[in-house]
Amino acid sequence: MPATPQVLALSHQVGGYQAPSLSGQYLGIGLLAVLLAGLVVWHRDVRLWLLAAVGVVCACFSFGLAFHHWTLWRLLVRFPLMDNVIPSRFVLFTYLAAAAMLGIVVDHVARAAAGRRPRPPGAPSSAGAPAWRWRRSPWSRSSPTSPTACR
Repeated sequence: MPATPQVLALSHQVGGYQAPSLSGQYLGIGLLAVLLAGLVVWHRDVRLWLLAAVGVVCACFSFGLAFHHWTLWRLLVRFPLMDNVIPSRFVLFTYLAAAAMLGIVVDHVARAAAGRRPRPPGAPSSAGAPAWRWRRSPWSRSSPTSPTACR
């Protein structure tokens, strides 16, 4: 049974903004230990440090004005349109950063277990590439076309 407009108005007046709430998930001590160990072992991987910084900043933003002490959100709360932002949703970016960090750490562990050094990001992998990948396509021309050849 849908609520009447009077009930909705009363709930908004008494309860404030009734946005969909996030679940009570947390990162957990085990995940944080794995991520911290990954940062220590592969301390030269810039991706891990970038994602850790994004996760920590977003976690600090997600506190909002919940504490009576100073929070990072107090820097932004006075800017225009910031009252439309729900600070607790920043925790989603913290989860995303933690998941990406976990993926990088698992990739490093898998490569170390296979006896290979992790390749730098963006470098082509020649070990697992199939031979057909490097062959010339039957539809490609034998010589590259130039603007003068099209006259």
